[in-house]
Amino acid sequence: MRDEGCPTCGSDDYGTIEIRKNSDGLIHKNQCYNCKKFWNS
Repeated sequence: MRDEGCPTCGSDDYGTIEIRKNSDGLIHKNQCYNCKKFWNS
């Protein structure tokens, strides 16, 4: 389910992580392994 890549550097080397917001919710974000930026998936 990959799209155009990192919006900052354009790299296709990224992965999806889960961030626990509170006791009942998870946020899914992408992290670029090249420039270390995060963005919403």
